Amino acid sequence: YLGGGAVLEAGYAFNRTTYHEQPQGWEPLYYTAAGKRGNWFRDARQSSVRHQFLVNAFARTLNWRGSHLVKGGADVSYIDYSQGIERNTYYHLRVDGSPIRKTEFLGPGALSRTSLMTSYYVQDSWRPRPNLQVEGGLRWDYDRLVRRINFAPRLSAAYSPARRPNMKISGGFGLIYDVPNLQLFVRPLDQIPVVTYFAGDGSVARGPVAALFDLVNLGLNSPAFWTYTVGWEQRFASNLSFAMNYLGKRGLSGLAFIPTFEPNDSSYQLANQRQDRVDSAEFTVRQTFRRQYAWMASYVRSSARSNAAVDITVDDPQNIANNSGPLSWDAPHRLLSWGYLPTFWKSWAVAYLVEYRSGFPFSIVQEDGFLAGPANSRRFPNFLEANIHAELKVSLFHHRWALRGGFNNLTGRRNPTVVNPMMGAPQFMTFYGGYGRAANFRIRWLGHD
Repeated sequence: YLGGGAVLEAGYAFNRTTYHEQPQGWEPLYYTAAGKRGNWFRDARQSSVRHQFLVNAFARTLNWRGSHLVKGGADVSYIDYSQGIERNTYYHLRVDGSPIRKTEFLGPGALSRTSLMTSYYVQDSWRPRPNLQVEGGLRWDYDRLVRRINFAPRLSAAYSPARRPNMKISGGFGLIYDVPNLQLFVRPLDQIPVVTYFAGDGSVARGPVAALFDLVNLGLNSPAFWTYTVGWEQRFASNLSFAMNYLGKRGLSGLAFIPTFEPNDSSYQLANQRQDRVDSAEFTVRQTFRRQYAWMASYVRSSARSNAAVDITVDDPQNIANNSGPLSWDAPHRLLSWGYLPTFWKSWAVAYLVEYRSGFPFSIVQEDGFLAGPANSRRFPNFLEANIHAELKVSLFHHRWALRGGFNNLTGRRNPTVVNPMMGAPQFMTFYGGYGRAANFRIRWLGHD
């Protein structure tokens, strides 16, 4: 604390992540019409270390045509990634069990790569009038992976009309540079997948064909998003409020591996050709009462699409004719409501949660393992879950406790998580997974009497 309201903050963070993936044997993996059999094809050890330094400075309040709260800061992050991966052969089999595609791997799977990111920012929160607040800022970013210096402006405002103090209108926009994914830049250093295609009689129809991931284009740009928000909120009597919010994101210079097929191999080049588009409109009703009770209901209409919906990797070098489609987490419709409500008995309360949304998208696969038609062209069934619990508050040994019991997925609806997407399979478009009704109990400690 520097006095007069000024504050200086400094910090350091260290994070280490390790991951080990070990198959139970070295038998080949087979992708069949009925699912997978054999042993997993990857024996992998991956490790990453992250160091982060930050400094933030908050200036004392300035008065010039209103009040100004100015802050600025810097952030430096260093990442060190390393891996050692051995991959075994895997096959795609036809419905009759004959091989249609064999994938092998050449070269070492040991590699390491580092990344350094630095950023500086300054922001001013200006209140020219008691019912109007404007925030503007500028951010400077540098990433060693793409070797670009980027300047990103942001501006937002919130206004409450003098005659309608319970209403708030807000909006803003900003250019936000995304951190490039380090995994994309180590992919060309990894093992090379080599694919052989077989005819129905078992003879080689094509190949072996190498799938090469390339970083030839050194003039890459940093991926970025233009982000727009607009909101309106109205408070009514009895602590009831209604809000509408819109969020829009437009991706610029997104990074993705783009196929550039050659006569004797399949080449993928990292390029700034990915374009994402996200739109979301949310309508929310919320109420709080008696301090501890509340309920909320919201509906979201959204869309999340990309021209690189499926990531092409070394482990699965797919030839995708049309990679434009919804992203894997796209759910156009979502209804959500939760509440913690009183009962006729003072010590009892009821808690509930209800969620209904569109199913997530997935792709249809040919028997050779490649996509059939556009990416993510089908969807899982709509998702529905309803949870309800009763809670009793008691005093025991001079402490307050809450004993809660009830059911998750009260309707017992099976919300599948897995599907057989292989065309021609007897189980084609058969859904699996999910769970039924489940009892749930818990104890909460609320503090001393």
